[in-house]
Parts: sequence; C-alpha cells; structure tokens
Amino acid sequence: FSEDPLLMSRLTYMFVTGIQKGNEDDEETPFLLAGACCKHFAAYDVDSIPVLRYNFSAEVDVRNMWETYLPAFKACVVEAHGSHVMCSYNAINGIPTCGTPDLLNGILRDQWNWDGFVISDLDAWAQIYETHLYCPDYECAARVGINAGMDQEDGGTRAIDRLPHAVEHGTVQPQAIDNAFRRLFRIRMRLGMFDPPTMVPHNYVTNSSRVVLSQEHQQLARKAAQEAMCLYKNDGNILPLDRASLHTIALIGPQASDGLLLLGNYAWGTGPDVGIVSIQDGMEAALKQTQIQLLIEPGCLDIACTSTEGFVNATTAAQSADVTVVLLGLDQNVEAEGLDRENIDLPGNQVALVEALRTATAGKPLIAVLIHGGTLAVGDVLAHVDAMVDAWYPGMMGGHGVADVLFGEYNPAGRVPVTYYQATSQLPAMERMDLYAKEGVSLGITYRFFTGQPQLAFGFGLSYTTFAYSDLKVTPQNVEPCETIHVTVTVTNTGGRAGDEVVQVYVKQPDASVPAPRVRLVDFARIHLAQGASQTVSLSIAPDFHS
Repeated sequence: FSEDPLLMSRLTYMFVTGIQKGNEDDEETPFLLAGACCKHFAAYDVDSIPVLRYNFSAEVDVRNMWETYLPAFKACVVEAHGSHVMCSYNAINGIPTCGTPDLLNGILRDQWNWDGFVISDLDAWAQIYETHLYCPDYECAARVGINAGMDQEDGGTRAIDRLPHAVEHGTVQPQAIDNAFRRLFRIRMRLGMFDPPTMVPHNYVTNSSRVVLSQEHQQLARKAAQEAMCLYKNDGNILPLDRASLHTIALIGPQASDGLLLLGNYAWGTGPDVGIVSIQDGMEAALKQTQIQLLIEPGCLDIACTSTEGFVNATTAAQSADVTVVLLGLDQNVEAEGLDRENIDLPGNQVALVEALRTATAGKPLIAVLIHGGTLAVGDVLAHVDAMVDAWYPGMMGGHGVADVLFGEYNPAGRVPVTYYQATSQLPAMERMDLYAKEGVSLGITYRFFTGQPQLAFGFGLSYTTFAYSDLKVTPQNVEPCETIHVTVTVTNTGGRAGDEVVQVYVKQPDASVPAPRVRLVDFARIHLAQGASQTVSLSIAPDFHS
C-alpha cells in the first residue's frame, strides 16, 4: 500500500492481475483464477474515530477526489479489469456511496467504460436507510441503490427484498435488475462456473502442499519479504552482521515467535497453521550452522506493552549479548478493522524498552526491526538504535526475510511508501479529507502536501552498497501540454556488493495556475546492479503530471 496515487495504482494493477490471471481475449486462458474486488469505493478514511464509518460523511472536493481518492480504483477497473468493486460504508458529501449514481454508474461505467459488478460492503446497501437515514425506508434504499448502479447486496437482503415493490411502484425499471444480473453472471461465466470442470484449468489448483506450499511459492514468498524490507539507519555499517565475530545475540520482543502476526490483518484466528516462519524461526535457521547462542526475551508482555515487568530479563540478556535485536511495532489488537488509531506512536512502553536496552548495551550494537502495517512515529527510537530495519507485515516467509537482511544474505532496497511523521500532532483531524495544507488548520497530509518536517521522508531507504547518478537527459526541451517527457539517467553501483536501486522521478509545479501538490512521484524503476556495474534507466513523465 502507499499514500502516493501513482505507486498505489501500480501496486493495485499488479495485485489485481495476479489474483485474476485470466484474459477473456486469450482463447487459451479465458477463465479467471479468481475475481478481484477493489474496495472500498470511495474516500473511505474513517473506521471508528471520530464517528462510526456507517454514519461518516466524507467532505471531499472534486480536486482531492480525482488527485488522490480515485486513481487506484481507475487502475483497478481500467487497466487491470478488476471483476468487481465494493462501495463503502461512508457517504460522500452527504450521499451514501452505495447510492451515488455519479460515482457508480457515472464514473465506473460511463467514464471508465467498466463492465464489472458493484457489491455493497456488509449491509451497506440497507444502511442507506438504517444509518445514513438518506431514505425513509428499505424500498427507497433499494431504489436508490439499484438506480445508482448497485448489483449485489452483501450481508443480508433487507434492501433487495424490497426491489419487487419498487418495480411494482414504477420507481425501478426491470431493465435495471436485468443489467445487474447480466453483470453478476458474466463474471461467474468468466470463472468457469457454468463450464464442464475439466475445461477450467484453475479447478486443478488446490490447497495441497503441491500448490500452496510448493517450493516455488515458498521461494517467491521469501523473495517478496526480502524486497519489501526498508533500511532506515545503519551507523558504522553495523549491518550486515558478521557471524564470525559473534558469540551471542539477544532477540527481544513479544513478536519473536508469533508467525500469524507477520501475515497482517485478518490472519489471527483464521490464518494457516503451517508454513509460516516467525522471526525466531528465521533467526534460528540463519544460526543453525554456527555456535552463536540466541537469547530470547519478550521484554513487553504483548504489543500494547503496558507493563515494564519483563524489562529486567530483557536488559540482562542484552548485557550478555554481542548484539541485540529488538522487535517493535503493531499487531491486529492495535490496528485492524474497527480499530482506528488515535495516535501513531509506538504503543505503551515500547520506546522505554528501547531506552532501557540502550543503557544496557552501551558500546554494543542495538538494532530495531519494525513489524507493522500503518505508519509510525518512532520518536527517539531512531536516535537510540544503531540500525533500523522496517519489515512491515512481511508474510509467511517473513522470518527468513528479516534474517536474510540482518546477516547480509540479501541487500535491502525497499523505499518507504508512506511519510513517517515526527508526532501525531503533525497530523490533521482524522475526519479531514482535504489533503492540502491550510494555515491554522492543517500542515497537509502525505508527502505531496505536507509542509512540516517528517522523520522519514516518502521514498527514503538505504542499502548496503552505494550508487552514483550521471548523464541525466530530459527530452524534449520544449514541452507541449499533452506531450510525454522522457528522462534517462545512468546509475552506477559504486559500493562493495551487488544491490538494487530504486530510481525515482519527482516533479514540482511552482508556477501552477491552480492548486497543485508541492511535489509528486511521476515514475520509478527498480534495477539490480552488480558491483561496479552501470545501467541507463529510461523513465517518463506523463502529461497528467506536468500539464
């Protein structure tokens, strides 16, 4: 995920095409592996604070809507051909999204020429009446939804049960219901539900270890974990760790043995019970052929870290170790559906744990590994530690991914896809949907509009090697409004090992005649370079970003 529309759109395209895998224009693979649902459409930014999402009306102007809230959905339906879209619980400017014709039929179908179906979030169609009170009864909600472009009610049937009455009363045309059925059944046909099972190759995909836990898939999961790792600090080139110089490593944090945590939201209680490599598992595997001892202490009893009871054992382990790795961050008890965070600080006494470890490890390396989904204000932690790695929620092979980075089996090249603010006080009110800065009200939000000083800037990330840029060329010199600008630059690996570099192009429009982002990402490319190697990278700036 990302706060940047371009990056989020690229991620959306890859995610949707990866899930669906089918191409109806290809006679050999016309069937979808699965139908991808892009949600929640749209401007869905509040879960429970300051009001419940079922009652929230997002006040969004046209500029913010098209600049920020719609691009990823356009990538889903126009570029990736996602099979369906889920309208959200909230309203936009007083109109529930599931009953907004300008949003569903207007943008999705008329402007973007999309032929998929729209499904409501759980009971959101009925909530046009129940919570938003936009309608006086269910029949009105049924009419408003189907005429706006709804196709399927998720959850109950309180709204669609009244559709026959709406047809009878002449407020809904039978053709509207026919259109909904056509859209719904078209996707079912593309999934092969009405074809002989032997004709649909995806029917042979099962949950057996031959597929789900195949060696190929485990390697891919490990690669994904590796490539997502971000390195934010590495004083004195503490990382990668040299096994030959170590006798004892302290691993501190309640997350060490928790595998499901690494899978992110919705994993707890429903995730797989096999095939997951925890941080502890990954570290132990990396040390298996050595004599290095791994000391494991939780430090905090849980992620909330309301007690310092475990600090003594943690600092004792750290004092006796050559290097200490402390795990910090969030979990699904802190960030999840129904759990908006009122602040972005590390929970409870996590910062105090780092301070205690710093005192105990004076003169010895202290490394922080972040495990989380949403952005964080890491406070003084960045100053206290010698190195910081951001693992995010790294997935089933996350433990191997973390160990690979710490011990140099993989050279990290991730770039932070969000802004790391210094404190919650730098953020606007949670319900504010306008991203632009406004004096006395907001410093702006996301790197494109933020006028304050972040702790870690969007796009930042270190490597175990170094790169140099040269021979920058921009063509043409005189650009027409609808013309693409082409950029080439030569990148050279000037360090001591192979590694990836993420080449990024940003633009500013200081003399724009209308409000515009302060700066924005317009293209990027990730390349791999051997030690001493060079490569010319070609990037482009689409007219949308400079006109």
